[in-house]
Amino acid sequence: IRLFAESRLDPGDRLEVSIADGEGGLANVREGRVAIDGTSLDAGTTVIFPPGAPRTALLRATQPSRIVRVVHGSGQGFVTGEPMPRRDGGT
Repeated sequence: IRLFAESRLDPGDRLEVSIADGEGGLANVREGRVAIDGTSLDAGTTVIFPPGAPRTALLRATQPSRIVRVVHGSGQGFVTGEPMPRRDGGT
């Protein structure tokens, strides 16, 4: 995890979530309401940014809000329910 942060926003405040090449992340609206790229998100909503091309999402508070955001490396991809191979070569 490269970034794990919590922010409190007043109405009209803006917050950028910047994801570099190969990184992924998420933004979770813990309280209030924000708009991300023009779409309104209520408390309890999580937006996931899968690893891929670099991008920046702009969150704008439309009421007093609390946001948790995470940016992480590429990791091992999505979990499919299949066991991951052991790093030591064992099974």
